[in-house]
Amino acid sequence: MTDAQLLVQPFPPEPPSVRAALNNLTQAQYGSDEDKERLGPPAALPRPWVPASCGPRLRTDTYQWLDSVADWLNHDYCWQRDRMIPACWPAHPHIVHELAMLAVMRRRAEHALEPQPMEDWHRYSLVQFHDRMTTRLGKDACDRNHDEWPGRTKHLQHQNEEAIDLRQSLIHHDHEYALAEHRHGEA
Repeated sequence: MTDAQLLVQPFPPEPPSVRAALNNLTQAQYGSDEDKERLGPPAALPRPWVPASCGPRLRTDTYQWLDSVADWLNHDYCWQRDRMIPACWPAHPHIVHELAMLAVMRRRAEHALEPQPMEDWHRYSLVQFHDRMTTRLGKDACDRNHDEWPGRTKHLQHQNEEAIDLRQSLIHHDHEYALAEHRHGEA
């Protein structure tokens, strides 16, 4: 019997580099003092659920795994077209961020020794992922051309020097006000 004939497909295994990164994080959290010293500061460890924290090789391996996970999710969990992860998912940073988290959470749930983490993944993580993706992409599940990012104009306005100065001024004034209130409360 081939995989195509199975009722459900197995969850795609993570590449060795992703597995090693996740194992290092587990050791940094639960390992011996020697393990923790060997790994260095936990904040410096790459986290595959945050691809930007990964070096080039680990990031590429993570993206390849996420591509397999997206295909698996579309096969085993999507019946309605608007729930499908679009083939262009790497062109959508919000999907990249969320798919990475969803994949690691699914892996952890699958390796749990009791069913509750898997139930939580099905009940909360997967449903919320689909809801957020559908809300952000719209009902057409991304049938658009990716020549230009639809939010580009607004993003450029946000990055405009005048807008940055205004935000920084408001933050500064808020800081000064909070500082004055704090001093007033100490008196």
